[in-house]
Amino acid sequence: MAVHEIGSVPDRWNITHLSGQRFEVTIPILDGAAAPVALADLTRGRVHVRPSVDAENVLHEFDTEADPPNAVLGEVAGAAVLIISATSAETTDWVALWPGNAGQAVVWWDVEVTDNTGEPHQLTRPGTITLVHEVTR
Repeated sequence: MAVHEIGSVPDRWNITHLSGQRFEVTIPILDGAAAPVALADLTRGRVHVRPSVDAENVLHEFDTEADPPNAVLGEVAGAAVLIISATSAETTDWVALWPGNAGQAVVWWDVEVTDNTGEPHQLTRPGTITLVHEVTR
């Protein structure tokens, strides 16, 4: 008996970050065959950070359409990337805003881009961001 797999699930990205430090992540945008996507094919990128995978409330949003934007669609070596960022002041504030204990907060995030036809695409499966609290501030 042969096994046939239909569909695929994107990779999961887990991040550990020290609060009070600038936050920046560059996410490559690849199609289902792991080939780079052209920047011209994309119109929006966004990330939702939630206290749990199934939570309705969004703790933080990175979005190319935010004002001012905290996410940027760009190119690296001719391939599209989504760059998300937060200032050191923002990551310090996350300690109070994100749930956690024992010196860290663990939240969930994933990445979505919208192509130029308006179709959204999930780029990563939900992963965690572990925000390590700082004591000296």
